[in-house]
Amino acid sequence: GSGSVTITAGTLTYVADAKTRVYGAGNPALTGTVTGFVNSETQASATTGTLAFSSPATSASAVGSYAITGSGLTANSGNYVFAQHANNASALSVTALPVVMSGTRVYDGTTAAAASILTVSNPVGSDVVTVASGSGTLASAAVGSRAISSVGTLVLGGAAAANYTVTGGSGSVTITAGTLTYVADAKTRVYGAGNPALTGTVTGFVNSETQASATTGTLTFTSTATSASAVGSYAITGSGLTANSGNYVFAQHANNAT
Repeated sequence: GSGSVTITAGTLTYVADAKTRVYGAGNPALTGTVTGFVNSETQASATTGTLAFSSPATSASAVGSYAITGSGLTANSGNYVFAQHANNASALSVTALPVVMSGTRVYDGTTAAAASILTVSNPVGSDVVTVASGSGTLASAAVGSRAISSVGTLVLGGAAAANYTVTGGSGSVTITAGTLTYVADAKTRVYGAGNPALTGTVTGFVNSETQASATTGTLTFTSTATSASAVGSYAITGSGLTANSGNYVFAQHANNAT
């Protein structure tokens, strides 16, 4: 007997390793293997070329799944053709970028970080992403640069918001000192007499704080006027207090000048 057999090419499959990266970052090293060799053949013995994997995704590609495509090999004697594994079509996952937030506000005695004071400091390119609503929590209420310890109910907005997330977000808020105001009580005396007892109050405390809880020192009011001072108006100036943790600075009420 005689005859012939037509041998058609076998199939080698490029199998990409699954990869994940955040929006805005470059692609990680794209790797994978080739399967389908028969009769103890290997990539080295049955093919020539350099195995490579690539993706059309760039750092600007939106959150989603992207293909990783294998290429670069040629089968010896045409014994194989090449195909992509089905999973290659979505092997690269681009996940949302956690936002880094920053802001500034005046001391209010709380650890609140309202959306209204926060901006996103790590947008990619010209992306528009904002902190639209809600409130987070700071690590401390005191004056200084305070880390955002919890994103709480913060919600993002802006045209590019879908590519970002507050989950895992970070940042800090600079808390500046509030202002306490020395308010002198108005006093009157006749020329030639000594000054009456000079008294007054301090206003501007926040979050149920008081002079006793938020300051140290002794509240004092003084005047440059003496018994020899001519008829007229003179300043009564408050002093003597220091704010705990530098949470307040002090000012004189406008009326103190007279």
